Amino acid sequence: ATRNFIESQGINQARFGASVRNVQLYLWLAPLISSMGLMTAAVVVMCVGALQRTLRSGGTSTAARLRKKSTSDLGSRNIQNADGPVALTREEESKIGTLVFTIKLLTAALVILCGCLWITASIVGSSLSLASTVQAFTVVFAGFLVVYIYIALSGENRGLLQRGASASPLMRSARGLVESDMAMAILLGMIFIPLPLYLALSVLNQLVRRCRGTAVPSLAKVQPSDLKPKSQEEEAGTVTPAATRQPGWLTIRVEHQMRQLMRWNWTMVHKNLQLLCMLAVSLQVVGGMVTNIVLAWVNAKLDGAGFTTLSAMFFLVGTGMFMIPIVPGIAVYLFGGILIPAGYVRQQGTPNDYSHDSFWIGFGIACLLNFCLKMVAIILQQKGIGEPMSTNLWVLQTVGANTPQMKAVERILRKPGLNFPKVTILCGGPDWPTSVLTGILRLSLPQMLLGSIPVIFNVVFVCAAGSFRLRESENETWSAMSSVALTVASVWTVMQMALAAYFIQETWEAHHTELSKPRKEHVALDWLDHVAAEQQQYKGTVMRWGALPLVIKACISSASVLMLLSTFYMIMMQSRCWDNFEVTDDIASLGLHFVRSEGWAAIGVFSLSCALHVFVQIYMRCITRRECKAIVEALQPTKSDWVENRNNQCQDDDGQEEEVCFEDISQLRSALQHTTQELRDLKQLLEQRGVLEAREELRELKLLLEQRGVLDEPPAAGASPGPKVGLQPPKASVQGSPAIQRSHGSDADTSSHDVT
Repeated sequence: ATRNFIESQGINQARFGASVRNVQLYLWLAPLISSMGLMTAAVVVMCVGALQRTLRSGGTSTAARLRKKSTSDLGSRNIQNADGPVALTREEESKIGTLVFTIKLLTAALVILCGCLWITASIVGSSLSLASTVQAFTVVFAGFLVVYIYIALSGENRGLLQRGASASPLMRSARGLVESDMAMAILLGMIFIPLPLYLALSVLNQLVRRCRGTAVPSLAKVQPSDLKPKSQEEEAGTVTPAATRQPGWLTIRVEHQMRQLMRWNWTMVHKNLQLLCMLAVSLQVVGGMVTNIVLAWVNAKLDGAGFTTLSAMFFLVGTGMFMIPIVPGIAVYLFGGILIPAGYVRQQGTPNDYSHDSFWIGFGIACLLNFCLKMVAIILQQKGIGEPMSTNLWVLQTVGANTPQMKAVERILRKPGLNFPKVTILCGGPDWPTSVLTGILRLSLPQMLLGSIPVIFNVVFVCAAGSFRLRESENETWSAMSSVALTVASVWTVMQMALAAYFIQETWEAHHTELSKPRKEHVALDWLDHVAAEQQQYKGTVMRWGALPLVIKACISSASVLMLLSTFYMIMMQSRCWDNFEVTDDIASLGLHFVRSEGWAAIGVFSLSCALHVFVQIYMRCITRRECKAIVEALQPTKSDWVENRNNQCQDDDGQEEEVCFEDISQLRSALQHTTQELRDLKQLLEQRGVLEAREELRELKLLLEQRGVLDEPPAAGASPGPKVGLQPPKASVQGSPAIQRSHGSDADTSSHDVT
């Protein structure tokens, strides 16, 4: 019926020709994708709305439990400041819970942004159009993220963040992250392009206000005395008040923001910004374009080889590519999805004819080979690269093995079995860094292989994206399906990255006390961090922006501006820098014309900025090397005492929390259910025999005796055990106690009772 309806609307072979299936595919997918998007948005809105209502409600136990969870580190609603503990109101608790949730969302958003950049580098050589789409989404997403961060962490929330940072580990980390030089560098990279337009709009706004006479005086012209009450001279008009002074060229808000920018440690901000640009170009150009050119060359060399030889060479080349840190695994999977099915179809005697079952058999072999290749790469990266570096203190210090965040990652990965947080880290993280990190942390290889098994889903989708390209000549539908498969794999990878960041935060927040304690195996690293902190304090004084010569400032600023412009042009304007080249293209057609004139210009500017960066770093090292060495020598005599004190602070290995495996939890749950059932049966039996009711009767009788003072009187000397005491209880008490009425029967109204 649907097909007849589509054809009745004029969507037929005669009108659309070869693209009729493509149009029909879009018509089928459009409502499905739209409904899934609307359902996802509805679920997100419902969850956020429910969380907001729960946090704002004051009487429900669920709200109290969520507030307690969100502010578990605030300690009885108290925050320590310089003047002592400050009590938090219920409203502030609710706001802190909402702020903690916002911080987690911002962290997930930043991880999604980094994941989009990683995915763009992975698919830039295989699908330039899809990579451009992801890049455009990344730019728009980054812009909205900057605005949201400014709104969420400004005003009242900023003060609340500063108050709660002294007790909450998550808020303390968020404050440290927001105020770090790396965060400033990322923010500068995001606002560098729109910043001139923003300043121009502020100047225009201020000019309009000055023409209307409503401009506020500049902050630079307002003195501290202007904030005090007016004196007699000001009242008499002999002193010019601040309100009559000349306004500045920027609005008060923008001028305040610029003053905040001037307080940055610009030397380190420029350095981190330049390192980020180098990393982005390495991933996009070298890790993306160059990798696909090399794979296309391998494809040309293996043309005509037997299927067994082809598979073996692909396995060897893929293993070598996985050993390179900047090479993404998606490019290797995509290459295998193209090479293996084509070779198998050619071996079956039907070259370039992919309509038979041999194509799907080759596709299955490609998925299996890529999965085995990933497992072998994990073994080599963990055992061959990571574990040999686990004894190098510089490597351990670089990865931060003694930091609470890395301990949280280690805690998740050490849990045996196949659990979701472990899978998101192993399958969602970058290939080379994740596997090498597991080796540096000396984790169990079988457990890492077990946790990496779900990567088969990503492998299948990427292989499908490559294999479907072989059938693009048959129908445009296959090209659309290839793009859809690659998009699904990319989105799933980014989602895993975001979930991994969420689980790491949850683990760190739940076990921050344990994770913040020093360990004996990390004492050497803690000493290196202590020395590095002393050296960094000296470098911060010498390398302060105001203390640097004018020539060095010019070199640093020029390097940052040139590197930002060239990086932005090479990444966002790829079609202007080089021609589109894919793995399936002929390597013989590739020449120097692949890089266009604008691309050569961008490469030249980027190389010049890198040279300036190297020159500045050499200069910084020369002026600080001698004093840094002197700091190490000065701290050396105190090393033994410092290490001994640190060892005393370390947690005892015997007192560490024992890891609980899934089997223990299952056995405990089964035993608890059995015990609960036995208790239910026992309670039912006691109720049938009236024992529970008799216990209530005895409690009431004891209370009555205590009220009469009988139990408090000491027994008389020589009295026999079990004396009989005459009581005259009130009639109301006797009548109100069915137990006593039953115990005395019809004598309840008499004047005396014998109670034992």
